[in-house]
Amino acid sequence: RRVHGGTFLKMKWCTLALALLLAAVCVAESSSGGSSSSTSSGNPLHFNEAAALQALMYSWSAYCPMSSIEDWSCKWCTQHGAAGFTPTAFFNDAATNTFGYAGMQNNTNTIVLAFRGTQLKSISNWISDLSSLVQVSYPLSPNAQVAEGFLNAYQVVQSQVRTAVRDLMASTENPNFIFTGHSLGAAISVLAALDIIHEFNIPTPTLINFGCPRIGDINFFHYAESMLPRDVVTRVVWIDDIVPHLPPMSGLEEYHHIATEVWAPNTSSFKTCNGSGEDPSCSDSVPVYDFSVTQHFEYFNTYNDGSGHSGC
Repeated sequence: RRVHGGTFLKMKWCTLALALLLAAVCVAESSSGGSSSSTSSGNPLHFNEAAALQALMYSWSAYCPMSSIEDWSCKWCTQHGAAGFTPTAFFNDAATNTFGYAGMQNNTNTIVLAFRGTQLKSISNWISDLSSLVQVSYPLSPNAQVAEGFLNAYQVVQSQVRTAVRDLMASTENPNFIFTGHSLGAAISVLAALDIIHEFNIPTPTLINFGCPRIGDINFFHYAESMLPRDVVTRVVWIDDIVPHLPPMSGLEEYHHIATEVWAPNTSSFKTCNGSGEDPSCSDSVPVYDFSVTQHFEYFNTYNDGSGHSGC
């Protein structure tokens, strides 16, 4: 299979793929077998497909116009357990085009925070994606390094996210928490979950995201696992999706995925990977010539091209 997609998609993601190639280690995952010196601890993840599909509906909804999120009327808003959700707040930064929302899933007493991924026509999101090849110190664990673009994309809405969570906690007794997002939104969902845990000392939340790029280095992996044990994190990778292979593991900077990956090697099965974050038998086994753009938008056999029109 070759990388698919229209001319615009090819320009966008091939730019990132070229960065991977110029790093001279685009095949590092296959040549090294995706091996890692990292260790994992805690209980293994028990993948819940229904819960993941529900989270995907929240993630897809984040691409829709705000008006259809406000009244929870979009196509994704009523499918696979997402009905009954009440939006209460929105996070938005025009300069970076970062967007997300928060609210309450009433039937499960769950606070949900969802973040939008890269919009196809957003130059600002391009900048966040591409600048993520450069790392900076992570504020909550200075020894850890994270992608500058992803960190900035969260920090510009951080105060809005904290206010939304504070307000929801004030009106809800003993809530559960779910953080979710797709693509760039997946990266932001991780940073948001870690920040809210630190700021409010909430019980361990559930994190379910889709097509997440690598966010930081091995020290960030260890910090994330200390706050988000691998049995509460579901990082779904759909078949040959190119984005989870970016930024590259080695090159200008060192990157390492957080656990736990759940890989769909095809459209009808899932594999729960080991807790290393870089399981060589999961998506790290996909050769670079099979990386796919279109599969980034086809999770769980649904389709959302990030334009705001796919089912909204």
